[in-house]
Amino acid sequence: MTKRKIITVQDLSSESGAFIQEMQSISNTSAALLAAAFIDASLDVLLRAFLVNDRKKVDALLGAQRALDSLGSRATLAFCLGLISQELYSDIDTIRKIRNEFAHSRLALGFGDQPINDWCKNLFLGNKCLASFIEQGRDVNSADIFIHTVSMIVTQIITRGLEQQHRAEGIPFKWIE
Repeated sequence: MTKRKIITVQDLSSESGAFIQEMQSISNTSAALLAAAFIDASLDVLLRAFLVNDRKKVDALLGAQRALDSLGSRATLAFCLGLISQELYSDIDTIRKIRNEFAHSRLALGFGDQPINDWCKNLFLGNKCLASFIEQGRDVNSADIFIHTVSMIVTQIITRGLEQQHRAEGIPFKWIE
């Protein structure tokens, strides 16, 4: 069995522009699923850049079917390690809920449907980014808020990932004589 290629921060950075453009041209369901997948991959890359440089041990945590293989668990760990802010964590958790709502619906949904519409209106980063448009009375819909939030999350995670260096391995045990 071949090992899965590890995505780097540089890979994500070079793919992010095309990802955001694609988000604007696909269905709402596809956008929600793709956004969560890209954020999940971004968190994986951020955590791998932060943790010790031991792929086997890190894969034991972050790999498929492992303790930290979900978007929610990776976001929680990144927050607990101080790698992302409370606002970023909260928005990622909301995007996770939106993704789940789309993924588990038997009917076609849109960002204007409840409860997705309300969740989008509570996304911190997208609303902050679009605040001047909202104040001017411009038409800003839930999809706009969602896409801007995702763009800001990805940008912040990639920026944090570029700043990281692997942690040093623990101090070797010393016998007391």
